[in-house]
Amino acid sequence: MFHYLQSLFKKMNFVTRVQNVLSTLKGDKDALLAENASLKEQLAVALANDVADAQAAADAQAAAEVARATADAAVAETTRLQGIVDADTTEDAALEALLGSLETSDSVVEVPVAEETTEG
Repeated sequence: MFHYLQSLFKKMNFVTRVQNVLSTLKGDKDALLAENASLKEQLAVALANDVADAQAAADAQAAAEVARATADAAVAETTRLQGIVDADTTEDAALEALLGSLETSDSVVEVPVAEETTEG
């Protein structure tokens, strides 16, 4: 009987040790799962920040392209308006020269006058 009890005690001791190991492993597993969840959260935050940074960069690039196109349009419009001013200045100079030559000319220019007709 003593031998039976001793064997039973050894088996119980072994079962206790196995339970302790399993408990430790379960604790390790729980800790690893918690750490994994924490790392997943950190990764999600980092990815969200990367997406936000990429979107901000894309928005900034789009704004820069719009600003560049606006500046190009402003330069083209300024060039067009300068051409109009230059043409107007040239026309003014030509008209002044013509007026000056007419003022110094002794010739008389006949201007045709339309005759009035009365119908009755």
